[in-house]
Amino acid sequence: MLVPVFLRSRGDLLEPFAEHGVFADLVVEHIVIGLTPDPVWDKYPASGNAAVFGQKWAKAFRVTMAPSLVSALDADQRPDFLGRLESGIAARFAAEPEPMPMWFARLFLAKSGKRRLNTGPS
Repeated sequence: MLVPVFLRSRGDLLEPFAEHGVFADLVVEHIVIGLTPDPVWDKYPASGNAAVFGQKWAKAFRVTMAPSLVSALDADQRPDFLGRLESGIAARFAAEPEPMPMWFARLFLAKSGKRRLNTGPS
């Protein structure tokens, strides 16, 4: 199951490349770690509609994480489980709307060759 709730450190992300600078015939050309604003929150202050805010976050969860979460369930169990989970997430976000900025890490990879990791600040 994919649950992107914990950002790995720069060292963690680069660890597979540490010994030789190459992993699985790939090298890291650049790494960026940063914070991105909540795309759903941007529209909330203008509308003030907490229910829509909650629904949008619940749908985002369903698209990104639910497929791997329900893969262990029987096919006939999935719709009910997903419906209850999505409505619960929507209600929780609607009850206490607040911005949800997210940390991200981007690794720019290339086939190994003469390029090597740029270890400068991101």
